[in-house]
Amino acid sequence: MATSMLLPFIQKVRIPTSGDKVYKEECVLCFDTPESENGLYICMSLFLGFCRKHVQAYFFKTSNSLFLHLKRFKREVEGTDVSTSNPTKLAIGLEGGFNVGGKKYEYEDHNSIVLLPEFHVISLPCPDLPESVQLSIGSILEIDAASIQEEADALAGTWDGMAREITKHAELNQLDNGVKIPPKDWQCQVCGLKENLWLNLTDGAIHCGRKYFNGQGGNNHAVEHYEKTKYPLVVKLGTITSEASDVYSYDEDNMVVDPYLPQHLAHFGINIKDLQKTDKSMVELEIDLNQRIGEWAIIQESGTKLVPLFGPGYTGLENLGNSCYLNSVMQVLFNIPDFVKCYYEKCDNIFNEFILDAPRNINVQMAKLAYGLWSGEYSNAPENAKDPKEPVPDNNLERAVDWIFSHAEEMEVDSPAATEVKAQFRDGAEKYKLVAFISHMGTSTVAGHYVCHIFKDGRWVIFNDNKVALSENPPKDLAYLYIYQRISVS
Repeated sequence: MATSMLLPFIQKVRIPTSGDKVYKEECVLCFDTPESENGLYICMSLFLGFCRKHVQAYFFKTSNSLFLHLKRFKREVEGTDVSTSNPTKLAIGLEGGFNVGGKKYEYEDHNSIVLLPEFHVISLPCPDLPESVQLSIGSILEIDAASIQEEADALAGTWDGMAREITKHAELNQLDNGVKIPPKDWQCQVCGLKENLWLNLTDGAIHCGRKYFNGQGGNNHAVEHYEKTKYPLVVKLGTITSEASDVYSYDEDNMVVDPYLPQHLAHFGINIKDLQKTDKSMVELEIDLNQRIGEWAIIQESGTKLVPLFGPGYTGLENLGNSCYLNSVMQVLFNIPDFVKCYYEKCDNIFNEFILDAPRNINVQMAKLAYGLWSGEYSNAPENAKDPKEPVPDNNLERAVDWIFSHAEEMEVDSPAATEVKAQFRDGAEKYKLVAFISHMGTSTVAGHYVCHIFKDGRWVIFNDNKVALSENPPKDLAYLYIYQRISVS
């Protein structure tokens, strides 16, 4: 029976190889996964994955009828010990990465063959299936998902995700000053610090590194030594092994690769083969900083009990380990009416036009994100959640400032220039109101944590990655980036 149903479609079935990308983790047009209510449908011809809603549009566009349906059930395992080991990679939910949930789960997969447009189902395993179909199923399930392949391609030639170029100072002129470095018991030549130490590869000087935002780290003596001497290359003591070392170029302002590091170390009497790793690398330190993100209470309004918000336009974004800045920017952009109109209100047209190239088309990816943020399908209140109430003003100065920012459109605009300028701008005169701002805490713009606050529906809302809530004390004075909207004047 199964064979007879599939015969008209066998010729379109393909067996994916290592050169094919199989999109089996989430729908290419939205964010449904095999764990979603209706699972995921993988085309057995082009290997694109779709949710139940979008797979029908794909069928009518291509006439591809045969799909592998993936449905995964996730169950919490009770009474099991959750690993408390420290993360070793900049990743979330992966081995060696951050265990954000603190819970352990087991998964059960129910797979089947589905024939569109009637959604005929053939449960698996089914020994009566043609060999080509069985081989295709096996390869789709076995091969790495497209996202994993793309990440591996992006990280090729890198170490722990950080691309490092060969330094332009590889042919370094080292001083013949007789300095010999012992294999251990190092300390800063200025302050005596015994951790976060950097060896200058020109003169053999040992100094402490930069001070971190939390007061730990060093006393900046390695930087000061470079500013005095302009000797560019340093290597972090305690990270040196035959496989990897942290080498930094002050002149190039980046972590670099020194192809002649063994020779440069030998100049100071160091045999790289005799060294063992005793200190944290810069990636490991960044992981430590990510673990302490929760300490930055001010910009996250941690001191108040925030009321969570749900529904269209109130959908959070997961932090992928270092994506908080992108999350904040995307939330702000997709609260600009023009973005909503272009990518959300017209998403069906975009999906239909570019569906065959969905994973690579920028318009589809923007529309997919807009759909995720504005459809409301990924922001549902728990069954016991209560409707948020408007905060009652307490007549203090901060509330007054909030009111001015929030109700600027209600204030009188008497400027004579308003009438003159009106014709030049499509959305009003040169009067503005604050509608969003992005806040940052950290040592630099490339480190730390970002959140955004957006004025929506007459109230301030905080978007802190996947957490969306009514803001009680929007920290406008700590913002990194402000977004203003011109006030329309009738």
